[in-house]
Amino acid sequence: MGNITSKFPASHTESPQRGRSTSRSDRRSQRKMEEEVVFPMPSPVTSGNSSSKGKTSRKLKLIDGRGFNDGELVNPKYMLPVDDLECDRLTIQHYSLRNYSAPIKEQLEKGISVLDSGCGTGIWCLEMGTDYPNSTFVGTDIAASFPIDIHPSNVSFFNADTTVELPFPDETFDYVFQRMLTLAFSVDAWESAIKELIRVTKPGGFVELVLHTLSARNINGRMSLQLGDRLIEHGLKDVTTSYKVIPTGWSGRIGELTGQVLQAAIPATKPVLLQIMAISEEEFDAMATEALREFPQYKTVNDVWYAFGRKPMEKEGV
Repeated sequence: MGNITSKFPASHTESPQRGRSTSRSDRRSQRKMEEEVVFPMPSPVTSGNSSSKGKTSRKLKLIDGRGFNDGELVNPKYMLPVDDLECDRLTIQHYSLRNYSAPIKEQLEKGISVLDSGCGTGIWCLEMGTDYPNSTFVGTDIAASFPIDIHPSNVSFFNADTTVELPFPDETFDYVFQRMLTLAFSVDAWESAIKELIRVTKPGGFVELVLHTLSARNINGRMSLQLGDRLIEHGLKDVTTSYKVIPTGWSGRIGELTGQVLQAAIPATKPVLLQIMAISEEEFDAMATEALREFPQYKTVNDVWYAFGRKPMEKEGV
């Protein structure tokens, strides 16, 4: 469905062999044209359930009126829906966070290749693509909630699962970004995801992870506190971590936005949590109402952690 064209060095025109049997991503055709690499765009997930707002159509499974991902790329542990209401929530969440922390502003202005893993609605790519027209932005997600036809010419999107394999050769991107996927990965999946993000990063490029802190079933909600250590363990240099305490449902505009994010997120988890908790809808609604009431009462905050590191050049070693 169209092509994404990125100004990568000519040395990246061939997908390296990675010691595995030939897969669909390994077989994708690539050709060199004026020192540019052209990656064929994978076909988006389609069905009769099409979304609005210019997004691609998506194959959804309806549970209690909410649309959950029912395509080939499905994460059974992910408890949030992928419908338009969830897209609206992700948009609000985007505006409560800063865009990036890694020291790459000058590079972005000059022109680099950037990956947004787990891009959701694609809003980060869309805004960054507008702000930095000389750079190329690629978003990936298991759910096709991103726009296919309406976006800046330097922005493209792929259906892909970071925990399995991203459809790009080694050392493709100068900057790899992943944000707020706390609920998306199990404990074991994090190891695969970080390795895959580093694989597609060029030597000298940066990997940045952003997470909030929580605790859930087989979900490493404390992963946010381990981000820096994990990047160091995987050989990244100049690792820097920081965190931001965000008021939730109180204290100005940011607190209001964060409160709206959780106000939308709690009901969104109801179809899945009703089965896990074995409670009635009435009980869930009462608990949700009480939780939302307590946010301003007890001055609830949301800790968001940022960590970035640089992939070493070959001469530096690991």
